Amino acid sequence: MLESRLRDLLSTQLEIIEDGIELIKIEQYLPSSLGTRSFIDILAKDRRGRWVLIELKRSDAAARQAIHEIHKYVEAVKSHLGARDDEIRAIIVSTEWKELIVPFSRFFHDTPISIIGIKLTVDDAGNLCFGMQI
Repeated sequence: MLESRLRDLLSTQLEIIEDGIELIKIEQYLPSSLGTRSFIDILAKDRRGRWVLIELKRSDAAARQAIHEIHKYVEAVKSHLGARDDEIRAIIVSTEWKELIVPFSRFFHDTPISIIGIKLTVDDAGNLCFGMQI
Protein backbone atom coordinates (compact mmCIF):
# COMPACT_ATOMS: atom_id res chain seq x y z
CA MET A 1 0.00 0.00 0.00
CA LEU A 2 1.36 3.42 -0.95
CA GLU A 3 2.06 5.98 1.76
CA SER A 4 -0.56 8.36 0.34
CA ARG A 5 -3.21 5.62 0.49
CA LEU A 6 -2.16 4.74 4.04
CA ARG A 7 -2.37 8.44 5.00
CA ASP A 8 -5.85 8.78 3.53
CA LEU A 9 -7.04 5.62 5.27
CA LEU A 10 -5.57 6.66 8.61
CA SER A 11 -7.14 10.11 8.35
CA THR A 12 -10.58 8.46 8.37
CA GLN A 13 -9.69 6.28 11.38
CA LEU A 14 -7.81 8.59 13.74
CA GLU A 15 -9.42 6.82 16.71
CA ILE A 16 -6.90 4.02 16.05
CA ILE A 17 -4.29 6.44 17.39
CA GLU A 18 -6.31 8.11 20.14
CA ASP A 19 -9.93 8.86 20.96
CA GLY A 20 -10.94 12.45 20.46
CA ILE A 21 -8.47 13.46 17.75
CA GLU A 22 -10.23 15.64 15.19
CA LEU A 23 -8.95 15.86 11.63
CA ILE A 24 -8.18 19.40 10.50
CA LYS A 25 -6.54 18.73 7.14
CA ILE A 26 -4.60 16.19 5.11
CA GLU A 27 -1.37 17.50 3.58
CA GLN A 28 -1.62 20.83 5.40
CA TYR A 29 0.76 23.37 3.87
CA LEU A 30 2.47 25.74 6.29
CA PRO A 31 4.56 28.57 4.86
CA SER A 32 7.94 29.37 6.30
CA SER A 33 9.86 32.63 6.33
CA LEU A 34 12.94 30.57 5.49
CA GLY A 35 11.37 29.41 2.23
CA THR A 36 11.16 25.75 3.22
CA ARG A 37 8.09 23.78 2.23
CA SER A 38 6.11 22.16 5.01
CA PHE A 39 3.31 19.74 4.23
CA ILE A 40 2.12 17.96 7.36
CA ASP A 41 0.72 14.53 6.46
CA ILE A 42 -2.19 14.89 8.87
CA LEU A 43 -2.96 17.98 10.94
CA ALA A 44 -5.43 17.43 13.75
CA LYS A 45 -6.44 18.71 17.17
CA ASP A 46 -6.80 16.67 20.33
CA ARG A 47 -9.47 16.91 23.04
CA ARG A 48 -7.48 19.61 24.84
CA GLY A 49 -7.24 21.76 21.70
CA ARG A 50 -3.55 21.06 21.07
CA TRP A 51 -2.26 20.82 17.51
CA VAL A 52 -1.44 17.23 16.59
CA LEU A 53 1.09 16.79 13.79
CA ILE A 54 0.96 13.26 12.40
CA GLU A 55 3.88 12.22 10.22
CA LEU A 56 3.43 8.94 8.40
CA LYS A 57 6.21 6.72 7.06
CA ARG A 58 5.90 3.48 5.13
CA SER A 59 9.49 2.25 4.78
CA ASP A 60 12.83 2.31 6.59
CA ALA A 61 14.28 4.54 3.87
CA ALA A 62 11.50 7.11 4.32
CA ALA A 63 11.55 6.78 8.11
CA ARG A 64 15.05 8.29 8.20
CA GLN A 65 13.51 11.64 7.24
CA ALA A 66 10.78 11.66 9.90
CA ILE A 67 12.65 13.46 12.68
CA HIS A 68 13.93 16.19 10.36
CA GLU A 69 10.41 16.74 9.05
CA ILE A 70 8.86 16.86 12.53
CA HIS A 71 11.43 19.51 13.58
CA LYS A 72 10.51 21.57 10.53
CA TYR A 73 6.75 21.16 11.06
CA VAL A 74 6.90 22.07 14.75
CA GLU A 75 8.74 25.29 13.94
CA ALA A 76 6.28 26.09 11.14
CA VAL A 77 3.29 25.56 13.46
CA LYS A 78 4.89 27.78 16.07
CA SER A 79 5.62 30.49 13.52
CA HIS A 80 2.53 30.30 11.30
CA LEU A 81 -0.14 29.33 13.85
CA GLY A 82 1.40 31.05 16.87
CA ALA A 83 1.48 27.85 18.93
CA ARG A 84 3.70 27.29 21.96
CA ASP A 85 5.57 24.05 22.64
CA ASP A 86 2.91 22.95 25.14
CA GLU A 87 0.21 23.42 22.47
CA ILE A 88 1.84 21.02 19.99
CA ARG A 89 1.98 17.24 19.90
CA ALA A 90 3.77 15.14 17.33
CA ILE A 91 2.91 11.58 16.42
CA ILE A 92 5.14 9.57 14.13
CA VAL A 93 3.31 6.63 12.64
CA SER A 94 5.39 4.12 10.73
CA THR A 95 5.08 0.57 9.51
CA GLU A 96 8.86 0.20 9.92
CA TRP A 97 10.91 1.30 12.94
CA LYS A 98 14.33 -0.28 12.39
CA GLU A 99 15.92 2.94 11.03
CA LEU A 100 13.73 5.27 13.08
CA ILE A 101 13.98 4.01 16.65
CA VAL A 102 17.36 5.53 17.57
CA PRO A 103 16.75 9.07 16.21
CA PHE A 104 13.19 8.95 17.58
CA SER A 105 14.48 8.03 21.04
CA ARG A 106 16.96 10.91 20.99
CA PHE A 107 14.30 13.37 19.82
CA PHE A 108 11.87 12.08 22.46
CA HIS A 109 14.38 12.87 25.22
CA ASP A 110 15.53 16.22 23.82
CA THR A 111 12.31 17.93 22.76
CA PRO A 112 9.97 19.98 24.94
CA ILE A 113 6.94 18.95 22.86
CA SER A 114 4.85 15.88 23.47
CA ILE A 115 5.77 13.12 21.02
CA ILE A 116 4.79 9.50 20.58
CA GLY A 117 5.64 6.86 18.04
CA ILE A 118 3.24 4.26 16.77
CA LYS A 119 3.98 1.11 14.82
CA LEU A 120 1.10 0.54 12.47
CA THR A 121 0.46 -2.65 10.56
CA VAL A 122 -1.68 -3.32 7.54
CA ASP A 123 -3.31 -6.72 7.17
CA ASP A 124 -3.69 -8.63 3.91
CA ALA A 125 -7.11 -7.07 3.32
CA GLY A 126 -5.66 -3.55 3.61
CA ASN A 127 -7.06 -2.84 7.07
CA LEU A 128 -5.09 -0.72 9.54
CA CYS A 129 -4.12 -2.34 12.81
CA PHE A 130 -2.60 -0.49 15.75
CA GLY A 131 0.64 -2.35 16.35
CA MET A 132 2.15 -0.75 19.43
CA GLN A 133 3.16 2.55 20.92
CA ILE A 134 6.91 3.11 20.77
